[in-house]
Amino acid sequence: MGVTRSPTKAPGSATITNDDSDFYTIADITANDRLGLLHDLTHVIAEHGFEIYISKAATTLDQVTDTFYLKDRNGKKITDADKIESLRADLCEVVQRGADGEGAKRRSIEIAVEEFLAHASIERGLSPRTIEAYGRDLARFSGYLEGARVRSLRAVQREHLVGFTRFLDREGVGSRSRARMLVSVRRLLRHQGDFRDDGG
Repeated sequence: MGVTRSPTKAPGSATITNDDSDFYTIADITANDRLGLLHDLTHVIAEHGFEIYISKAATTLDQVTDTFYLKDRNGKKITDADKIESLRADLCEVVQRGADGEGAKRRSIEIAVEEFLAHASIERGLSPRTIEAYGRDLARFSGYLEGARVRSLRAVQREHLVGFTRFLDREGVGSRSRARMLVSVRRLLRHQGDFRDDGG
């Protein structure tokens, strides 16, 4: 059965096997951790038409190992050798992209939001409707930050939350909707790990 392996200092890699489970095709990815990695990996898997049933992760220092338990759209293991190799090659490209630093070319806020949504969907198992609501709320927040010339979530301070609240008030957003949006924003920032909010 597939086991989440402890990350090592070895170069990043992607392996896919049908030998470790009777029910799932298992993809093991080891890579240098970076913002957006989880989103990029899950996006590639979805683009190939496969579904993630279980996701496990282990992180040590700057390396992460992600293990995905996959099936095709018919709920079966992936048995087509060409499809498996194509998926493996694209996952390796994602791993190498991080090693080359190309992921940093995208706006860090956009990447952080997409990674948070992927985490909420896969690892927390939230419903598509909830993920969609998060996405709308965080798109509003991202637009506000862009207007405030804030380019990274690491630069967000409590004053930006106050400013966002005032912005929503000026836009005529009701109190319940404002409260919901602030919950979404705080969860994003706490997931990011660098935000300290004394306001609860």
